[in-house]
Amino acid sequence: MPTLPLPISANVRASLYMMLSMMGFTVNDLFIKSLGSASADNPEHLSVGQIMAIRGAMLFIIISLLIWQQHLFPRIRELFSRIIFFRSAMEVCATLTFLTALQLLPFATIAAILQSLPLAVAVGAA
Repeated sequence: MPTLPLPISANVRASLYMMLSMMGFTVNDLFIKSLGSASADNPEHLSVGQIMAIRGAMLFIIISLLIWQQHLFPRIRELFSRIIFFRSAMEVCATLTFLTALQLLPFATIAAILQSLPLAVAVGAA
């Protein structure tokens, strides 16, 4: 196996992981847009609820496997608190609005809004 001429620093490795994760989000958004948008080529489309159900089922399997692999099932009771329930409800609302926007707006507009979001959070925090 060939080795790289220079070792990769932790910062470069973290940057590469960040770029890979952003690529994953973009590919996910593209799939959701293609499933949820009706067009001449695709008259059949899934509703926001159907898309959320499919994503939820996939995430349930993945998260359950992670919890099992890390032996965290005894701590599952910690999830049943008011603050966790409130945060989960807000996540559901955010997902509903995002998926609806993904079906209605052009992809470039959504990408621009998502990329400006950290700036809005920084201004709000100030």
